[in-house]
Amino acid sequence: MACRLLRVSAASRRALTGAARTPSATPCPRYLRCSTTWSAQSCGVGVGVGDGPGPRPGPSYWHNPGQQPLLHMTLGQLAGRAAREHADREAVVCMQEDVRLTFEELHRQTDRFAAGLAALGLQRGDRVAIWAGNSWRWVVAKLAVARAGMVSVDLNPQYREAELAHCLRLSRAAAVVAGDKNKGTSLYDILAGVVPELRGCADGRLRSRALPDLKAVVSLAPAPLPGALPWSAVVAAATDEAVRDVESSQGMTDPDSVACIQMSSGTTGKPKAILITHKGVVNNSYLIGKRLGLHKKVHSVCLQVPLFHAFGTVIAMMPALHYGAAMVLPAPAFSAQRSMRALLLEKCSVLMGTPTMYVDLVRVVQEEGASVSAEVAMIAGSPITPQLAKRMDAALGVQRICNGYGLSEVSALLFQGKEDDSLDCMAHTVGSVSEHTEVKVVDEHGATVPFGTSGELLTRGYMVMKGYYNDPDATAKALSDGWFRTGDKFVLMENGYGQIQGRIKDMVIRGGENIYPKEVEDVLADHPDILEAEVVGVPDDRLGEEVCACVRLKGGRPALTAAQLRDFCVGRMSDYKLPRYCLVLDDFPRTLSGKIQKYALRERCDAALRRGELDDGRRRTTGVRAAADKAAADKAAAGRGPGGRHHAAARRHALRPAPAGVKAAASVDPIRSVATATHRKSRPVAPGTALAGKSAPFKRVQKLLHESGLSAARRWPTCCP
Repeated sequence: MACRLLRVSAASRRALTGAARTPSATPCPRYLRCSTTWSAQSCGVGVGVGDGPGPRPGPSYWHNPGQQPLLHMTLGQLAGRAAREHADREAVVCMQEDVRLTFEELHRQTDRFAAGLAALGLQRGDRVAIWAGNSWRWVVAKLAVARAGMVSVDLNPQYREAELAHCLRLSRAAAVVAGDKNKGTSLYDILAGVVPELRGCADGRLRSRALPDLKAVVSLAPAPLPGALPWSAVVAAATDEAVRDVESSQGMTDPDSVACIQMSSGTTGKPKAILITHKGVVNNSYLIGKRLGLHKKVHSVCLQVPLFHAFGTVIAMMPALHYGAAMVLPAPAFSAQRSMRALLLEKCSVLMGTPTMYVDLVRVVQEEGASVSAEVAMIAGSPITPQLAKRMDAALGVQRICNGYGLSEVSALLFQGKEDDSLDCMAHTVGSVSEHTEVKVVDEHGATVPFGTSGELLTRGYMVMKGYYNDPDATAKALSDGWFRTGDKFVLMENGYGQIQGRIKDMVIRGGENIYPKEVEDVLADHPDILEAEVVGVPDDRLGEEVCACVRLKGGRPALTAAQLRDFCVGRMSDYKLPRYCLVLDDFPRTLSGKIQKYALRERCDAALRRGELDDGRRRTTGVRAAADKAAADKAAAGRGPGGRHHAAARRHALRPAPAGVKAAASVDPIRSVATATHRKSRPVAPGTALAGKSAPFKRVQKLLHESGLSAARRWPTCCP
């Protein structure tokens, strides 16, 4: 996952102060299916938090032993059992390709592709990278790798060359199953940039100098590509005998062995390879599905989240195998429009998504006036507010919301909400400890703190990773006596419910995706004008957090804007990591030893954001716009500028982007007319085009841009006449 699945905002924590709160007299809303009303005792909220009575006696330790033993099986055996128990049920609905598979059909496709991988010369234990968007073939590939006794490496399709090369090299992948495109970008072209030998490989047997372990590339593209084997060719290479051998070999894989590798960034900024076991994936997904209530009836799951993520694989896909639910894939990547279509056409009863996804889905459903209904919404990735829960109830007909908290290093979830949790409990905690899981909260010296006291969360159990592949130092730091250090600041209640209070690590959680600052800082360090760069997260209503780049410029260098910074970073990192804000400083706050104080830097950015002074790379901030308007008004009042009272208005309108093809409204104001006329569809003008021959009002607006320190070529729409 590479992400903490839920954290509680400061506002939510302040709302919890005072354990003596009285229970609500109002029953919980319909969408929570609550059988109880909220109280501090019912879910642990408010115990020993803030200005309440203080921490309770006893160590902050909780063990949930579960009511039934753990399952001793592999992911491949789970896939086989699902085919036997739910043979005729619908397993996968891939809407973008109009493909429907029953569990029996999914099983046949899986074993044939598994046999095809073996026909390529791949061996048991080899790593097979899956680098594609959501599709029915992704599901088949994931299960086939497990059935073949190999290890899947789940990669983000947004990776660029540097990220992809690092992950393939670190995991020592023997094969790559590559998708066609991601947001219009050819994945084949990116892979060919990493492995130049690919384009000249005629027999499909790859020999790479940079990646000596890589033997084959399987392409999901519709057209043949040089050096890559089409999906159909791999399937055709499987003999009937080889397919039968796949089934007979299932007992050869140990449930305690590695099933998959999840890539997660570390404090160095480089992704680490997390080794997750079959036992962890199988049991964590089984217990997640049980708390979601998937065992009570046949469900169809709208899978909005990416399958490469543990949210998509362990929380969404694997529970469907356990309980015979249909996996509905609306699109290769999240699209609120496609998700709404899935709800309408497939009547999905379960939704999977981050709060950001639900915000967009609610908006689209309300705009379209669609009538949809869902029973359960699993939500994770960032905080869920009561207001969003109510909007989900009104727009999506959600009857129950289930939240959770976890990490890739623990398979998926450590904490999860229960069916009878109240709205307050759901909004202000991350749920209660999952079954067969131990947790404790310790101070900086490793001593267990009392209940209700903040400290670092540690966990132990079947779900903990084996370690970081080829990184013994990082493994030793993270694991001690079976306990995994989450790096998260946590408060544990007496009844097993918990609250996230912050992060010890400095990651930015943007829309459910973890962004480690050093990943962005390393790219910014290559900018010719930047002397020093630090990255922090700032609050965002929709995404939880946004990326803010704080920079020190080299002497004599011109001012740097957030838009220029984003332009520089495009293509050098994944889009979701691009800085939105930029703050230029003379120096950073530091300790006496010279170490940068990130918490102080974050506070400064938060304050600047509240005042509207952060430079926004996607739009002009309120503070910048106000300063420009004041300068224009002063100049007009002094009689030094044409247009007088229209000066500031022309500036505002000229700097506001508008889509090409929108005609200007009639106006008697000559400057405003020229500004709006720039939005008419016309021939494009290359940046830096001379102003000779342009109208006088047009030149005046361009002059305003220049005087305010803004590049006309950068800020003016490209459709200018």
